[in-house]
Amino acid sequence: MGLNGSSHSDSVSGSVYKTRMTVGLFQKRAMRWVVLGLLVWGVSAFLAVRLFPLQIRTSMENYRAWRLGLISVNAEKLHGQSLGLGPRCLILVHGIGDTNATWHRLMPKLKEALEPDWRVLAWELPGHGRSARPAPTAEGTAELRPRLMAERLRRAAREAGCDGKSLWVGNSLGGWVAAWVGVLFPDEVQGLVLLSPAGLESQARHPKMPSPAGLLENPTVESIQEFRARAFAKKQEEYPQWVWQAALERIRSSSVRRTRAAVTPEDTLDASLGKINAPTIVIWGKQDRILPLEASQDFRRVAPESISSFREVDDCGHLPQKECPESVVTAVKDILRFGTF
Repeated sequence: MGLNGSSHSDSVSGSVYKTRMTVGLFQKRAMRWVVLGLLVWGVSAFLAVRLFPLQIRTSMENYRAWRLGLISVNAEKLHGQSLGLGPRCLILVHGIGDTNATWHRLMPKLKEALEPDWRVLAWELPGHGRSARPAPTAEGTAELRPRLMAERLRRAAREAGCDGKSLWVGNSLGGWVAAWVGVLFPDEVQGLVLLSPAGLESQARHPKMPSPAGLLENPTVESIQEFRARAFAKKQEEYPQWVWQAALERIRSSSVRRTRAAVTPEDTLDASLGKINAPTIVIWGKQDRILPLEASQDFRRVAPESISSFREVDDCGHLPQKECPESVVTAVKDILRFGTF
């Protein structure tokens, strides 16, 4: 019995030992595969970030838009994003070189300020974002004129189902375009909120205006860094040089330069701004160094009776929709509740 019991015990011990060895070997191999997989993933992620930084950023913005419940809209070869499906529209228009992603964080706040039958609709200007690029011809470049872009965005809004009077909010070039909508289609505009708007010929001559040739027409990494620094009141996060280089290539391939070249004397607002009869609120960041606050006084001078309210916002630069969004929401509420005041 003793010998048989010892033999059985040794057999069991040997089986346990072999099992443990097999499990240990499997664990080691599994760990190696995990480490290898993490290494491959890490290298792939590093290369993707280095090679496609702006594409990744765009993907993140698209994901954020999806999380917010934004719906893609296309009309007149323009791309837009809508929050809500009502027939009455609050229409957002971005500035030169920007996209409708500039409005993403603001859109839910604006929607909350509206009645249920309103929707918030953010367009991308021709040649910007996912909107079609005009043909590289004289006729195509003419499509980038602010006055013609206003007509096109108005048609796109109608095609997208916007009925009745709409409320337009525009930043910089977008403010210029929105103002033209107010001039050309007074019966279709309930109100305007213009955020650091461009559009006056006199602004271009202001001594504190940055050189457009340096910042936009012949961009370099240094000039777009300067543009970004001037646009914000507060210091923004730093980016590696290779991200700036990718941003430069995107700007060079965009319609920014052609948009500036498309402007004609007939596109300026100097002789037309006074024709706006809808309630109009102008918001200007006190720390705006793209269109300095001093240059904003021309809007008061050119059309004192057309501007219902002029609001200067502290700690705010050229992009109020990002740095001082509550001022935009308040302006929209004021127009809807009080009209002029």
